[in-house]
Parts: sequence; structure tokens; C-alpha cells
Amino acid sequence: MNIKTAKAKARGHFHIEGSVLKGTLNSACTGFDVELAVESDDDPAKLAKMIEVAHNSCYAESTLENPVAINRTHILNGAPFDPGEHNQD
Repeated sequence: MNIKTAKAKARGHFHIEGSVLKGTLNSACTGFDVELAVESDDDPAKLAKMIEVAHNSCYAESTLENPVAINRTHILNGAPFDPGEHNQD
């Protein structure tokens, strides 16, 4: 495949509200824009397949489109720590 240039841009859209001091801070990602600009004289069908494979093999895109569980571990001074047990609410 003959690709003269390829440039990728990704832009995330984020939202945040609440207060750190009040303990009400919440944030979220509301979406991503991905742009891939390619210059090539190759067959558009070959380029289309390459772009499809690129998107299908991108860990970042896959994780955003199909969220996975996050396993959280907290350690304080070398010992397991559960922040929920110490909440001042």
C-alpha cells in the first residue's frame, strides 16, 4: 500500500460540575471525534479496508465504545485502604 501521508486527530469532549470543597465534583466524557486524513493514489477499496482494520484494532476506540470494568485498589501507608469506610458524610 502506498500512503504518502497520514494524519490522525482525536478530540475529546468533557463535562465537569460540582465542587471539590463540597465533595460534589463529577466529571464525564461526553464523546470523541476522530479524524484520519490520508493521501494516497492506491485503490480506495484497499484504503477503506486499511481504515476499517485501524479502527477495529484501536484499543482506545474499543474501550470507549465498549466500556470495561475498572478494578480499584487503594493502599495507604502500605496497607489496604477503603475510602468508603472513612467518609465524613
